[in-house]
Amino acid sequence: MNITRKKLQVSYNCALKHFSIRNNNFYYKFLYYMEYNRVMNKLKVYFAILCDKEMIIKSFKIALVVGTLLNIINQGEIIFALDYNNIDYVKSLLTYTVPFLVSSYTAVSMKMKFKIGDVTHVNATLKCQGCNEIIHVHTDEIVPVCKKCKEKTKWRIK
Repeated sequence: MNITRKKLQVSYNCALKHFSIRNNNFYYKFLYYMEYNRVMNKLKVYFAILCDKEMIIKSFKIALVVGTLLNIINQGEIIFALDYNNIDYVKSLLTYTVPFLVSSYTAVSMKMKFKIGDVTHVNATLKCQGCNEIIHVHTDEIVPVCKKCKEKTKWRIK
């Protein structure tokens, strides 16, 4: 199987060189297509994690606590004076939105790291950065060690 992969890689490289010499536009379209697929796969995983009910609830709770504290700091005099006509409601809304977005982003970025021995939170196709081996992991599965790289394995979303 390894020999077949090498042959495919050689023929793939030859095809790229052939088309890039004859048709430079094709080469750039091909690179764009490959990058587009990689980004779309990453976005699928990102939104699968982002739409997790537990994560949304935790982010909402954090935003409620932090947003309330920030609103008291920023508009405390107006709030405690019960002067509702002078409260800046746009500022209040943004004061709750920012902690929600920050906590959501932090949670998603932590769950998108696929380290050896961690439990996966979504289905994903991973690629080893060292040897380019590709694996597919399922939800609640333990991230394995790459057979070639062993302890030096670093996975990224393909």
